[in-house]
Amino acid sequence: MVIGTVAVVPALVGVGQGLAGAPSSGFAVGAWAGFSAAAVIVAVLGVLPGVARLVRGR
Repeated sequence: MVIGTVAVVPALVGVGQGLAGAPSSGFAVGAWAGFSAAAVIVAVLGVLPGVARLVRGR
């Protein structure tokens, strides 16, 4: 998430400055938090079945 955020911030600053006149107007913290939470949830739900199989097998 950190690498993705750092990669996209320059573009958001440029778009915000060009369209709205304020560099921070292109960055919505609520949307960023929601997408970050969704990415974490998908990753955890994708790993849990495999971990459960490994733990049950021992």
